[in-house]
Amino acid sequence: MSFWTKSTGETLSKQTATAEFQAQTDLPPIPDKTIVKAAATEIKWDVFTKDSPDGKTLNGERYINIRWDVIDGEYQKRVIFQKIKVSSAQEKTRDNAIDMLAAIDMNASGGKLMTLGREPSDMELMTLLANKPMHLRLRVWTSQDKTASGNWIDAVSSAKGGKTAQRSATTAPIVATPAPEVPAEDEELDF
Repeated sequence: MSFWTKSTGETLSKQTATAEFQAQTDLPPIPDKTIVKAAATEIKWDVFTKDSPDGKTLNGERYINIRWDVIDGEYQKRVIFQKIKVSSAQEKTRDNAIDMLAAIDMNASGGKLMTLGREPSDMELMTLLANKPMHLRLRVWTSQDKTASGNWIDAVSSAKGGKTAQRSATTAPIVATPAPEVPAEDEELDF
């Protein structure tokens, strides 16, 4: 059996393959204000490659890109991407992004990222924030022409306590509350 042989028995070649492919991406967004248990599985710095039509992001502007994998419940195995615009030229956007990153840091590492006192590296983001379960409150966005929609994260909270997403980057400052004692084996996920 050739590498290019599909489960149907068809073998792709230059004569049978096309230059176009579209995956099934018509999954509806997770409903508005749903709280999911998720863990960040990839966290890294990235750069916007063009200006947004609304002027809220600029070409060359850096942000932290997080891939969240839902790890429990009805939406298990779904993925949500989050752009934390900590380098935004817009003060309110940057302040909200810093608040969100601080909340994620408090939940994931107890604030170790903030103790660095400087911009974290990709390695530090992954080491301190990845694979730590927390609750995310999801909201739904819809494009102006109503042809696209998806989820965005407006709040994060500890997965160690109850099922509430208590801190929103858009509405509240960060207030650290101690988490209940959790057995060591529940502290991290081994992906």
